[in-house]
Amino acid sequence: MNTQELRELISTGLYDIEFDYSGKQCSVCAFSKEKISLAHDGDVLNVDTVDKAMDAPFFDGRSLAEIASEVEFEY
Repeated sequence: MNTQELRELISTGLYDIEFDYSGKQCSVCAFSKEKISLAHDGDVLNVDTVDKAMDAPFFDGRSLAEIASEVEFEY
């Protein structure tokens, strides 16, 4: 999935998005455009914009924008 497709998927707020990264279970849960939770191996980061969700270096020091094309997302 490319970065723009992932950004649009998160923006809908319709899906919990799950994926594995570096052998760890991860997810993105968008409750609204202003309440998004990122989870990575039991750690959680709450952000208030889609841009912050995409750009936060939360997944082993990398952002969703950086890893979007490397992982397979399930929703």
